[in-house]
Formats: sequence, C-alpha cells, structure tokens
Amino acid sequence: MSSYTDNMTEKEWEAFCEIMLRHHYGQPNFWSVPDKDSGDFGIEFYTADGTIFQCYYPDLSADMKKYKQKIQKKINDDLKKLKEYEAGIGGMLGDIKVKQWVLAVKHSISI
Repeated sequence: MSSYTDNMTEKEWEAFCEIMLRHHYGQPNFWSVPDKDSGDFGIEFYTADGTIFQCYYPDLSADMKKYKQKIQKKINDDLKKLKEYEAGIGGMLGDIKVKQWVLAVKHSISI
C-alpha cells in the first residue's frame, strides 16, 4: 500500500507540512519562514501559541539504525541552532514565547 507522501521531494514534504499545519492552526495563527528571508534560523513555521516547527526529510533508503542516527543528529543540530540563533528568533517572533519545538519527519514504513 502506498500513501500520498511516498514519492515526495524534500520541498514537497515541506509544502505538505505547511498545508496541514496551516489548516490545523488557522491562517491568522500560523506563519511560514522562507529560507530566503535572511535565513530561517532553522525554523520552517511558527504559531501564535509558541510552537515552532522544523521539517525533515531523511534518506528513506537507509536501514533503521542509520535512519535513527540521522534523526538523532538532526535533533541535536537543530536544538543547537535554536540556542545559536536565539536573538534572531526572538526578533522574528516578537511577543511570541517559544513553548515547544516540533520536528516533522518524513518516514516510510514497509508493511
């Protein structure tokens, strides 16, 4: 059985995440951060309630051990970016206080 997301590219995965999250949070409560806009500080989207999102599309052909290592590395690298870019992120978010960080990961499960 295949799913809608099976053959997506990285950019299509990010666009899919944006559509789903924008629908969930509602237009006035959700913002995307374009990579072109003086850097995205490692954030793809943020919400009025203080949730920040990063999308990740790892190599899906990797075995489970390597897949898990890639996810762990991504988490560690991105959490370091949050600290490194704390001032820039704060300026971008204004009065919004970060309450949670979410990593939206594309994965493939064989049944």
